[in-house]
Amino acid sequence: MKKIIIIKLSSLGDILHSFPVPYLIRKHIKDAEIHWVAEKCYHDMICLNDCVDFVHSVEIRALKRKPVNIFKEIGSLKELRKMSFEYSFDLQGNLKSGVVSLIINAEKRVGFDRKNCREPVNSLFNNKKIAIEDENSHVVLKNIRQLEILGIRDDEIAFPVKLSRASTQNIREYIRAISALKRPLIGISPFAGFETKMLPLITWKEVLVGIMHDYSDANIILFWGPGEFEIIKNFHESFSEGYRKRIVMMPASSIIESFAIIDLFDLFLASDTGPLHIADSLGKNVIGIYTCTSPDKNGPFNNMDNTISSRAECSPCYKRHCPLPVSACRTSISAGDILNKIRAVL
Repeated sequence: MKKIIIIKLSSLGDILHSFPVPYLIRKHIKDAEIHWVAEKCYHDMICLNDCVDFVHSVEIRALKRKPVNIFKEIGSLKELRKMSFEYSFDLQGNLKSGVVSLIINAEKRVGFDRKNCREPVNSLFNNKKIAIEDENSHVVLKNIRQLEILGIRDDEIAFPVKLSRASTQNIREYIRAISALKRPLIGISPFAGFETKMLPLITWKEVLVGIMHDYSDANIILFWGPGEFEIIKNFHESFSEGYRKRIVMMPASSIIESFAIIDLFDLFLASDTGPLHIADSLGKNVIGIYTCTSPDKNGPFNNMDNTISSRAECSPCYKRHCPLPVSACRTSISAGDILNKIRAVL
């Protein structure tokens, strides 16, 4: 039996893009014991992947607030070291994941070549390295390339997600209510991890008005995350009363509850952010809005044709903050572009 541990610490979309890795391991090595180590906040989400046997949590991000906890985290990783893994797969490719890989100390520590790591220093911590020739290769295809070490060369991509009724208990009434709404039911997440990924809210407002004009029975669910409630509440209140009856704000929800809500939608629209990739992993119709990032590398894998990219000459750039007075990548995508794509999908 091969004991294997996947090192993908964060974040939501990146972890989902790693879900095909345990799927292919399980497909080709039936008796493999598959572990995964990640930040604690993603533990429950990884448990949705029924190809993973054990999920281990760390809180490395929290060390910025409480550096003294470093000894606790090292102790946890040393416990994993005692499990004597034959293989570790470092899919993160940065300094943190490299240190995690080194402490766990699997016999074969698989990572990316220096040129393919997020942070080149990562390559110092792994002893088996995979070189990716195409720098624009999608991250999903890049991840599964590491499995060549196991002799696995298989392009079947699957995102095994198994939802349970227990995970939706707290929002059962909400799910029942939106399930009764007229169709199409469209989810929209106007936010993202950093500002250069987000369209101006005025553009999103034009999109919502256009949807309600084009589809008289459509209802819209607005997604929001930590620190975004007041903004989304003000955005919701900026619509007339008639429109507000068809625009529903999602309640405060866990990641797992978000999966259950998104699974109800006919279409989901978002920037390059976690909820978009949740919808894609569930096989929903999605439209991805790509301003400063590249859909070729980070697009919704099952919906690569349903993306809209910035026309700005400086895009993609992956910068969290734009040094220009006006972010050309955010303003070059119009509401009309998005509405045309919606009409092509629905």
